[in-house]
Amino acid sequence: MGYWNLFTDEQLKTIADNLMSSKKVLENMGIEFILYIAPNKETIYKKEIPDYYELKSKTTCTDQLIKYLKENTDIRIVYPKAELLQAKSEEPDRLLYHKLDTHWNYAGAYIGAISLAKELGLNMPLINDINLESFYNSTGDLTGMLNISIKNGDLDYNISGISNLKQKLKNMILIQNLYIIHMVQIQELYL
Repeated sequence: MGYWNLFTDEQLKTIADNLMSSKKVLENMGIEFILYIAPNKETIYKKEIPDYYELKSKTTCTDQLIKYLKENTDIRIVYPKAELLQAKSEEPDRLLYHKLDTHWNYAGAYIGAISLAKELGLNMPLINDINLESFYNSTGDLTGMLNISIKNGDLDYNISGISNLKQKLKNMILIQNLYIIHMVQIQELYL
């Protein structure tokens, strides 16, 4: 089995053209466009991928796309891969993604939020400056696909200590996981 097949030049151009079209439409509506790509779990926990998955490239298709977009467009991109890898390295016992789910947990999402806030010119406390209270889940999307539950099988965190952070954000566009476009109109963001 292969993993991380790269895009063709034609695919990269098509993606860039589509994103630039979206950016233009939104800018004409007065809406700022930022491409936000949340790294998938296997990018951050690469060593956990089973040996029978052959990595076809050390570069992921997301890394390839971001490089292409930076070289060929003026799209603002937030991809907190480096920040998540650094956090994982500094605190290896703090999980950033669910074990029973394909998504990041609150700690991983918080690091992603810091990256987005930074791009928007906002300051958020670093993860070591907030309170993380661990708790356990028994289900996730992976266990849901198997229709099972694993008692206390998944660590997550309640986040506190940042209740005074409040910023007004309006008409923010986020594109996650390369293709899914979400228009989010947020009146107030309480982190």
